[in-house]
Amino acid sequence: MNATVLANRNESSTFHCYPNKYQTGVPGILVTHVSLTLALLGIGINVLTLVVLRRTSTRGATNLLLVALATEDIFIVIFYSLFYVTNHYYENYRITFLGLVRHIDSPLYFLLSWIKVAEIYTIVLLSLQRYLAIRWPLHAASLCSVGRTKRILAGVIVSAALLKLPNLILGYKILVPSTSCEGLELKDVFGDQPWYGTFQLIQVHALDQLSGFIIPLGILIVLNIGLIIRVRKATRKRIRDDQLGIQSTQKRGLSTRRSPTDAYNNQSSTGAHTAPNDDQQADVINDRCE
Repeated sequence: MNATVLANRNESSTFHCYPNKYQTGVPGILVTHVSLTLALLGIGINVLTLVVLRRTSTRGATNLLLVALATEDIFIVIFYSLFYVTNHYYENYRITFLGLVRHIDSPLYFLLSWIKVAEIYTIVLLSLQRYLAIRWPLHAASLCSVGRTKRILAGVIVSAALLKLPNLILGYKILVPSTSCEGLELKDVFGDQPWYGTFQLIQVHALDQLSGFIIPLGILIVLNIGLIIRVRKATRKRIRDDQLGIQSTQKRGLSTRRSPTDAYNNQSSTGAHTAPNDDQQADVINDRCE
């Protein structure tokens, strides 16, 4: 009994020491109800997308990438809900089993960051596939084969995990008694080490931003600009060919048309040229008589 009261007091003091800005008002409604509703809706829509994609007769590389995107969306929604929304519900409603999620704060954040990076580069792969299909249409089938796409996608997922692994190991957090107030707080395991500040600066702030935002954004911009240029060139060429085809058809139509005067003149000239003279007519009559 005393332990339960002490635990409740520690939890209450933790909430007073770290006030929740999203506990009441419009922010509280957004986090409590809207976030959970969007999460459930997102999971349902992506599951429906997976069902539709799995039932399609064509199982090409594009279908594979769309299946991967839908799966990654489902995992992101689940991990986001566990990492953010669950903690909010625990602080607001004191649901005991939700408090256990705080003990796996670092693994949850690692999984969330890992899947986010994998999804970003999956979108890059989808844009790259579209560019190759337009740039080299004759070789697109071999360049974007299902087997090759699977290998590249597996490499992207493994690379994203390796990229975020230092954050999990060196940035691991555990629940410890708070030094500023009663209760528990999350603390970095290696936070007291002299190199930890450099690690945060290089790995978390510089490398993560570079590899997870700047590089894929630059690739997407270049690929989509290339797509727009290629599509515009193809569109202009098709319009020009259509115009030339219409003009040639019109010219052929004009050349085959003849006016009545021209036809009469041609017939007159032909008749004048082929009409037999008197001697020829006399020879024909003599032949018949004989």
